[in-house]
Amino acid sequence: MFGFSLAEVAVILTVALIALGPDKLPQVARSLAKVYGRLIRLKAEFAKAVEENVSPLDPAKWTDDLPEPGRPGSDVPAPGELTKAQSPTKDDPGLP
Repeated sequence: MFGFSLAEVAVILTVALIALGPDKLPQVARSLAKVYGRLIRLKAEFAKAVEENVSPLDPAKWTDDLPEPGRPGSDVPAPGELTKAQSPTKDDPGLP
C-alpha cells in the first residue's frame, strides 16, 4: 500500500489516533476514502475523454502535407540555404 510497510502504517495510525482522537478518526478516514475514490473516478473519466477525442498519429498522414525544402514558393529553406532572418546584413558588426 503506497510503499509503506506494516510497521510504518501502524505508527501512522497510532499517531493519527492520538492526534485526532477515537471520535474523529473514523470521520477523517471516511472523508479521505471518498476523496480518493473521486480522484480514481476523475482519472478514469479523463483517460476515457482523451482516448475518445485524441486520434493516434498516422505518420503517413502528416508527412505528406509538408512542403519540400528548396522548392519555389516553399517557406522551408533547402539544407545549407540561409533564410532572411539568418542572412548577414550591412549592420552586422561581424561583417567587414
